[in-house]
Amino acid sequence: MKFELGWPEMKRRRRALEEVASSLESETQNLAQKVLAAAGAEYRQSRNRVNLLKKTLERQRQETRELQLHDGGVQHNRVKVELESQQAMLQRLTRREGASCCRRVLRVRRRRSS
Repeated sequence: MKFELGWPEMKRRRRALEEVASSLESETQNLAQKVLAAAGAEYRQSRNRVNLLKKTLERQRQETRELQLHDGGVQHNRVKVELESQQAMLQRLTRREGASCCRRVLRVRRRRSS
């Protein structure tokens, strides 16, 4: 037995098949939109995270620069204090040497005059 296109059962089944195809197409589009929305949200979240990391990195670089400048200043102050200490010691030694030299000269003169 051959079913003709005009047969009522064939028409009903064709309509059901078209409805299923339409429903499948609609679900496919809905799923695609959800996937795109989720991917877009994940992309924006990742982009925000990258921007936050860039800002954090730049802030840490700036803090490092400031610390290096501060440490350089501290190191400079240490060297300056050490230099001043050595200069004071040199002055004391020079005064002592000068006094010793004067004493020696005076001793030599005393011996010659005696």
